[in-house]
Formats: sequence, C-alpha cells, structure tokens
Amino acid sequence: MSSHSPFRFGATVTHIESRATLQEQARRLEGEGWSTLLMRDHVGAPSMFAPLMSAAAATVDLRVGTLVANNGLHHPVRLAQEAATVDLLVDGRLELGLGAGWNRSESDLLGIAHEASPQRVTRLHNSIATMKSAWAGDLRLPAADGTEGERAVLPGVQRPHIPLLIGGHGDAILALAAQQADIVGLNGLTVAGSTAKPTGVGYDAIADRVQFLRAHAGERMNVIELSTLALVTSIDGDTESTVRDVASGLQIAPTVVHDSPLVLVGSTSEVVDKLVAVREQLGISYIVVRDTAMHEMGPVVAELAGT
Repeated sequence: MSSHSPFRFGATVTHIESRATLQEQARRLEGEGWSTLLMRDHVGAPSMFAPLMSAAAATVDLRVGTLVANNGLHHPVRLAQEAATVDLLVDGRLELGLGAGWNRSESDLLGIAHEASPQRVTRLHNSIATMKSAWAGDLRLPAADGTEGERAVLPGVQRPHIPLLIGGHGDAILALAAQQADIVGLNGLTVAGSTAKPTGVGYDAIADRVQFLRAHAGERMNVIELSTLALVTSIDGDTESTVRDVASGLQIAPTVVHDSPLVLVGSTSEVVDKLVAVREQLGISYIVVRDTAMHEMGPVVAELAGT
C-alpha cells in the first residue's frame, strides 16, 4: 500500500442520547471532513445497525460502519442479510468491521460458549466465507422440489461486497485479515478473559504487525487500508503530564507512549506531523478516535483529511 494513501478519519459513538443528538453529531462529522461514524457491538451499549441508518439519513456522504461486529454473537447468514439491507438503505456507505469476539463475560451472559482464540478465529474465517458466498448469490434456499431456489441473501449496493474491516493484534487474526480484509485495524491489544490489555501499543510492536501483514498479504497489501483506533487523544493540552499519566496507567515507558501510533498527544501541529510520519513509515492512513475526542481532533481532521 502506498504510504501516500489519503487520510481518513472516523469516530466511534459510545453513547446515544437521542435521534436528534446522534444526527447532529453525524452532520458535524460530515461538515468537518470526517469519513465515518462507527458503532461498537457490545452488550450494554446501543445496538449497531439502527444508529448507522439514522446517521446516514441525516447526511449525504458520511460513511457508517461497525467497529466491530462480534462474530460470536451473530449467525453469518443473518449478519450478511442485515448488513446487505443496511448497505442498501444507506446508499452503499456501509463498512462492516468484524471481530472474533474477545469478551467472555458477554458470551456468558448470553449463554454462548466462549471458545479459545484459535477456534474463534477459525469460526470468523468460516463466517466471512459464508457471508461473501451469500452476497455473491451462491448461497441458495432449497426449493420445494429439492433444487436450488432463491438466493438466501440479497446483495448490498457495493461490489464485489461490502468493505470488510478486521482488527486485532495476534498472528492468527492478522493472518486472516491479510487474506480477507479490505481494511485492517491495528489495535495493539492482547486479551485475557474479559480484559483487553494494550501490550502492543509501542511503535516497534505496531511496525512488527505491519511487517507481519505484508508477509502474509503479498500483493494484496496494495489494496489493504491500514487503520488504528487511538487509545488516548489529548491535543493542545499538557502533553508531558498526559504522557506521564498514560505511561503510569499502562505501566510502560513514557517514550513508548510518546512514539506510539495509537497515542495522539501534543499540539495540533505535533499530532499532524506524527500522523504524516506514521503514514510515511508504516502506511497507516485511516485514523479512528472515540467520539469524546471529536472536538479536539477537529483541527487535525481539517488539515489532513483527504490529503
């Protein structure tokens, strides 16, 4: 992938007060040059798809997406059906983020078996194959006479399929992403039970993950968009104090925090320079932050989006 791929910016929505406030937020994102509004898939949070349709209805070009749908909570045919319907109703602006499902407590609450990581990644691989087959029209309902009948899932608007984002840090999930994803999200997180720990946030760790992707993607790397979800965003504040606090909280060296592609701390110009350097060196061009960072990220987005 070219290090000069245009910058895109996305914001994850964590809380929804009302339809009006969500749509106001979506219009603001579009007006400021952001690319995507994204929803999580967690028990206890708003559901994924309904807010995306509401946000798309209030905007013209803003893309919407999931970051990420928990594969363990959804049947792949039904998820393919839901995503294709949403893609139709948002005029082909959907990006479908998929994850293997790391949170054991959610699985336990819903009475769903929580498999070990290798099995969950294998299940995600099989789900993606099923969804792509469904969107292509290869998955058919049986007719009354035993022959193939109507397609099981209608296609979305986008071809050959809705863009897929796969995110993670471990070898198995990134090897899958290298072969199947249109967008790969690098999050620096390792998981133990129901806890995700940012053990791989350092520059060298992320660079290693990019190199791993290149080795497994081959020529596909030219069409993969690399993304990060910022763990910390603090712009035009007390940089050194923030770095010290984050380093203490994560129990890592302040220099690691300062250099991490997942930490956006500093003045507007410093963050802009950092993102440009990270794109040049690692090819990461799609930056996602939490909605609480929208206001402070505005000047950065204004300067870099689309460049």
